[in-house]
Amino acid sequence: MKGIDHSLFKKTFFNRLRTRFAIFVTRLLHFLAGIYDP
Repeated sequence: MKGIDHSLFKKTFFNRLRTRFAIFVTRLLHFLAGIYDP
């Protein structure tokens, strides 16, 4: 039971991390596009 909870927590953690990273990359690309696009 404890192992299942741990794997579930790890899965949720990585999903949040991936989502946050995707948002960061998207904002970064928009920021760079704003700089290079006159």
